[in-house]
Amino acid sequence: MTDRATTIRDQAIVDDIHAIMTLYPSKAADDQWIITEVCDLSGHDREDVQRVWNARFRIVGVA
Repeated sequence: MTDRATTIRDQAIVDDIHAIMTLYPSKAADDQWIITEVCDLSGHDREDVQRVWNARFRIVGVA
């Protein structure tokens, strides 16, 4: 996969994560639930969604 294709896919995952967090604000702190929902609803690979979550949404030092 080219760098451009990876960037486009990653942005689509970010958009899907934002959509799930907007639809279910009470679940916004439950990262595994959000990741699972994004995978189920969009068909993205779990490893890709987890990687994007860790890179863009995970707050280091928070349990």
